[in-house]
Amino acid sequence: AAVARFNQRDIRRLMNDAGIVRNRLKIQSAISGAAAFLKVQEEFGGFDTDLSNLMKEADIVIATTGVPQLIKPSMVRSGQIILALSNPVPEIDPELAMQQGARFAADGRTINNALAYPGIFHGALRAKATKITDNMKLAACEAICKHTKTNNLVPNILDYKVHQSVADAVSLAWYQDLHNFNKRP
Repeated sequence: AAVARFNQRDIRRLMNDAGIVRNRLKIQSAISGAAAFLKVQEEFGGFDTDLSNLMKEADIVIATTGVPQLIKPSMVRSGQIILALSNPVPEIDPELAMQQGARFAADGRTINNALAYPGIFHGALRAKATKITDNMKLAACEAICKHTKTNNLVPNILDYKVHQSVADAVSLAWYQDLHNFNKRP
């Protein structure tokens, strides 16, 4: 919370501290990230906690830390849903999480690589997009959700209709982004 309130004086102090990485953009990025976190926390609720308590309390854990094997098998509670989405090595191996009692577990290879990316890239290439926008990512998420059957967390990654739907949604989102960009004054 304190980092979110850093000002130019604090940035100068950090830039002069030889004990830290002195990169103005990284410092400003950390401050912006902390401020964004506080805004989301304020708007949607939440609380500060550590991993141990999070694993004791959360029914659904979505990890995107980039820290391999961060979640120890002993932390997994029976019935939890765990999405360890870091690549190439997840926070916990999904099979190990399932062995420890998780109700559902998946990693980034399944969710990101196999489910989302084929349709995202197909749609972007089809639309001749020059970048992947936030709207394109949201469109992909919505398309994936529409194909998720009751009692499933995600659709079957081998369902061609999912990938086609994602590609269509991503292409449309790119065209909408272009249209909105061209309407700016």
